Amino acid sequence: MRTIYSVGMRVGGGGGGERLYHALRALTAAGYAQRIYASSSASDAFGRAMHTMGLAGRALRFLIARAHSARANAAHDGLFDRWVATQAGECALFHGHSLYALASMQRAHAQGAVVLLDRGMAHPEAYAQALDGEFARRGVDRRVDRARIQRELHETERCDELLVGSESARASYLARGYPAERLALVPYGVDTQRFAPAVNGIAHPFRVLFVGQVGLGKGVGYLLEAWQHLGWRDAELWLAGNQSPEMRPALGRLLDQPGVRLLGYERQPEMLYRAADLFCLPSLSEGGPLVTYEAMACGLPSVTTSEAAGPARDGQEALLVPECDAAALALALQRLRDDTALRMRMGRAARARAEGYTWEHYGQGLVSLYERLLSGHAI
Repeated sequence: MRTIYSVGMRVGGGGGGERLYHALRALTAAGYAQRIYASSSASDAFGRAMHTMGLAGRALRFLIARAHSARANAAHDGLFDRWVATQAGECALFHGHSLYALASMQRAHAQGAVVLLDRGMAHPEAYAQALDGEFARRGVDRRVDRARIQRELHETERCDELLVGSESARASYLARGYPAERLALVPYGVDTQRFAPAVNGIAHPFRVLFVGQVGLGKGVGYLLEAWQHLGWRDAELWLAGNQSPEMRPALGRLLDQPGVRLLGYERQPEMLYRAADLFCLPSLSEGGPLVTYEAMACGLPSVTTSEAAGPARDGQEALLVPECDAAALALALQRLRDDTALRMRMGRAARARAEGYTWEHYGQGLVSLYERLLSGHAI
């Protein structure tokens, strides 16, 4: 039975594209995803099944990434969605991604297909509430685009099944009344060969690592406040990732603290994990951040929130703290710095836990989901 996979992003090439690549590799090997639509692709592994917007798609994404414009993003998402709706044709299963699927999933439904919506974040309202609250607390004149939220809500209401990547994301839907029987959970994965603990460590100051978008939604403001509270002068806080435009106006003085290093985007983050003592990601809202898996695979204990913990468990591979709580963050960071034995034990546990969350496991989960959804579809 024919299946279609559609996502308005670049497949492969790191970041979220890495997950897409591994998803498609597993589905293709199992005989699914006979037709793939993407904004662009860094891989030629999918042959004639892959259909992209080519150079136009890459150019649009490049421009939008630098525009920081909700309107520009919406224009791209809608354009991609309408393109797929006119191209896709009939199928038994349509697998679309949130923000890129409203028109195409309606077309698929009209043709009798089962529609699976892939949602990489928590419930849209939960996401908006968390970010809008943080913008207001920091005095930032910005709000999550309501048109985007409405589009996401329409997609989640109209799909047959919603796919999420973490227990916290699933809980955010259940808390808002979304039917449990329409929720599917397939945890993400990590390349445990690429992301592995350092073999021979090099002496360095005690080092806390953050990897991700350096923005308010990731809880960076509270991490910087915790760093200020700790007052360490013999330690380093590495912030690796692109910086959101609101960061400097909102948190300028905190970014200039002793020990804080803004590294920008790093194409080889495994080198950063191996150079750190612990990982910290105090996100306010997430869907299952890959960086948590990567840090675990590199043998790092984490200080994080339940939103960003992924497969890490409190007291075993991580210390979980409440969102928006700089004092709790500071206490957890201090505890792991003071207790070397605990830090080492949690790091070993993190690596062992990550070995059960490889990309192969993720691919097997997706294939099993496809088989279940297709089992009731008339041939």
